[in-house]
Amino acid sequence: MDTKMMKAFWFSRHTPTEAQVQELESLGYELIVNDASYQLGNIELTNDDTVAAVLIGILSVCDLVGAKVCAGVFPVPIAQAAMRTADEAIAAGDYLPGTITLMAAWNVNRAAEGGRPTFEHKRFCRVGILHFNALR
Repeated sequence: MDTKMMKAFWFSRHTPTEAQVQELESLGYELIVNDASYQLGNIELTNDDTVAAVLIGILSVCDLVGAKVCAGVFPVPIAQAAMRTADEAIAAGDYLPGTITLMAAWNVNRAAEGGRPTFEHKRFCRVGILHFNALR
């Protein structure tokens, strides 16, 4: 039996907490955190071009590291692309091969506005899928 863990790519401007890492491990994922995790997570999404660049970055890094999941904190335009991908899969009547599952961190006890971010990780929620078709 193959005991090799599946891979999940981290996307956020913040470092994953120990609870987040442990939960992903309990789900069978090795969390890949690298420079791209933070570089992509720090890009301010101000227009469709920056959104497309981040989506291409997420999909490309996932492909490069062999991740089938992208875990982290997703801005609304990334969630919109995930919905567009789901809509396309439904319209095609099939699951699109090569999709990346998005698992968003559900965090509670956020800091006051302007304060240092503090939170407790509650759990990851499967919120959608991404595919290069979402860029159209």
